[in-house]
Amino acid sequence: MNGQMTKYEKYLQTLDDMKEPKIPDVCFEMRKLIEYAKQQGKRISELSATEKQQFIKYH
Repeated sequence: MNGQMTKYEKYLQTLDDMKEPKIPDVCFEMRKLIEYAKQQGKRISELSATEKQQFIKYH
């Protein structure tokens, strides 16, 4: 076995050790946000962060 093969085995081991990324369990209600912006007479980009935050639901 040469050095290249041992590096490959270490590489495979690191792949096994790596964990899959966690995807956050979040729901974004875009339609409701659009309706809210229309009611306020604003564009979505003009809404504040707190106004936008109310349409993000964490499960």
